[in-house]
Amino acid sequence: MKQNKSICLISLHGWTGDNKSLLILKYLLNNKRILWEFPQAPYKLIKGGYSWFKGNKVQGWKNNLSLSLLENLIVKNSNHGIKHKNIFILGFSQGGCMALELVKKQKFSLGGVITIGGFVRDKNNFSKNITTESKRTPILIIHGERDKIINSKESDTIEYLLKNQGFKTSLEKFSCGHKIPSKSKDSILSFLFSN
Repeated sequence: MKQNKSICLISLHGWTGDNKSLLILKYLLNNKRILWEFPQAPYKLIKGGYSWFKGNKVQGWKNNLSLSLLENLIVKNSNHGIKHKNIFILGFSQGGCMALELVKKQKFSLGGVITIGGFVRDKNNFSKNITTESKRTPILIIHGERDKIINSKESDTIEYLLKNQGFKTSLEKFSCGHKIPSKSKDSILSFLFSN
């Protein structure tokens, strides 16, 4: 594991979460070389919390504000001297879905994307708008085998769709439910500092 570089880890909370939902990651992935970003999704929910997507199955889903927010975070970190190859996106649940939507549209590759308990919102149209440059971004897919919120088969689908488009992926499943597996720590740190 390379220990001499600093990386930026943009961490995307799940549905109904907020910018404090994933602060636990600072303790799980305790490493001074990680510069943390915990953005809050822009769409406020009536029931409380925030979402990366606005809409519904009938009207469709929009995420323009989310894409803009996250692209601006990448630019901000890049302007502060962090190379794209040292910027990573980690998304939990709906945050994982958003991370995949973001990375596939970039005109450059990032250090990597980690999706935990994630899914693809629109499987039939996922391959639309994928840029050639984005395909050089490696993807680590993590899921709990006992997840009753987002079935772990969703991560199999993510891997299939990404590999079909030429992305380099790695899928790891853990014996847990819909959460960030504490046993995934070594896999995540290795992914962050080995790529």
